[in-house]
Amino acid sequence: MLEPRLAEARSRVDFPLWFAPLASAVVACREGRWAEARELLADAALENLNGPLRGLRNVLEVWCVEQITGEARPVDAIALFGEASQDSLEAALPEP
Repeated sequence: MLEPRLAEARSRVDFPLWFAPLASAVVACREGRWAEARELLADAALENLNGPLRGLRNVLEVWCVEQITGEARPVDAIALFGEASQDSLEAALPEP
């Protein structure tokens, strides 16, 4: 179900395709497919991320590990949010 949508999205994108594994990992996490998300986050295309995208990748990795193993790991909120706060993110991207 997700693969045809990803194929369509890839055909329409005007941004580098290295972003696709990160976007797919976000979708997998939201749907509770933790092992799949973790595989996507290990994609070599995501190794050179920096800034908030690197923070997002790292936080998603921690979340996956926590959901799969129950092991809590620390999260670097500054790497994810920068100078902003979680409230800023929630205001921009409210949950449906």
